[in-house]
Amino acid sequence: MIEYPEAVVLSRQLKQKYLNQTIFDVEVNAYPHKMAWFNAESQVFRDILIGSKFKDCIAYGSFVELRGEDCHLVFHEGIQLRDVCEVPSDVKHQLKLVFADHILLVSIKMYGGIYCFKDTIFNVYRDRALDLPGILDVGFDQSYWNALVGQNSKKLSLKAFLATEQRIPGLGNGLVQDILFKAKLHPKRKLETLSQLELEKLFVVLKEQTQLIVDLGGRDTEGLLDGPGGYPSIMSSKGYALPCPVCGGLKVKENYLGGSIYFCPHCQKLEE
Repeated sequence: MIEYPEAVVLSRQLKQKYLNQTIFDVEVNAYPHKMAWFNAESQVFRDILIGSKFKDCIAYGSFVELRGEDCHLVFHEGIQLRDVCEVPSDVKHQLKLVFADHILLVSIKMYGGIYCFKDTIFNVYRDRALDLPGILDVGFDQSYWNALVGQNSKKLSLKAFLATEQRIPGLGNGLVQDILFKAKLHPKRKLETLSQLELEKLFVVLKEQTQLIVDLGGRDTEGLLDGPGGYPSIMSSKGYALPCPVCGGLKVKENYLGGSIYFCPHCQKLEE
């Protein structure tokens, strides 16, 4: 699932390969997917995109947006992008953009959105991601963090606070796991049990860990334009079988709040 670091990395990769190139053909939803969300019919995509050129690409939250003079193309959530010269026979894609010498394929994994429009669209999640500062933005500072903590219920668990309701756009369950591990905090701990020092440390780890993942090209659990990212995830389905890198103990996987959590019971103690 694309989260903040992967959105940033994808926007940089798309800038390098797809700006100022004419789109010659567009194919939409060639392989229908029940959890692929489109904002318009196929012909609208074709009318807007064919003959256009992208001039910029930006990231906000878990969104990636290619922008032209009179067109916007937005990707969101569980997307897989591929840069190819020919379409592989085994790839089921929901969007195909044909350029002069290469093709951009967009596939939906679990669920995800593909939006195309001339000026703007109403999407509450997109609007929120655009309005609020990103994790690595200057505006996401200690004062902003303190206010964010203060305006939410102290009964929330750390996973609920960080990874639900898009309080921090682009921060989801996958990214949260390693952040909490690095901060030595259990995903089920309540906000009210954290000291001021622990809250300050969590803020620092959130910023530093996100920057590290961006610097390494995204997480290794996510397929990006040039393949999986270079950050080796610790608390994930991919890293679960490996011992804790700090204490050498076994990791624990549990279902919690509609998804999986991973933690080290020795390094991340649950204090109620």
